[in-house]
Amino acid sequence: MAKDTTKKKFFIENLKRSFLITFTYVSGATIYCFLVSYSPNVSAVLDGILYLILLPAVVFPTLILYADSHAMTEVLICQTLTFFVFWIMIFKIVERFRRHKIKNDNKPVD
Repeated sequence: MAKDTTKKKFFIENLKRSFLITFTYVSGATIYCFLVSYSPNVSAVLDGILYLILLPAVVFPTLILYADSHAMTEVLICQTLTFFVFWIMIFKIVERFRRHKIKNDNKPVD
């Protein structure tokens, strides 16, 4: 019974961590897209660095904004879908790292 509660506890903690990581990343990408599309005064070096860091979450919104510069609703829909896809991916990664860490912590030290 105790193992079930610890599994549930770790599952909920992993969900929270992955949600916060994904929310921060996709929100930053969304803000970046709108800043770049509506403000032409962004530094070229900063623009390039941020674009490379946020590339997976910025590709489709950039294409949408290239086609229609005032497509806020479409970009938000795209970013919502990106958020859910990234959340699943980040959750799996966080779960794998945490499970590996727990296994290593339970090994006896020689």
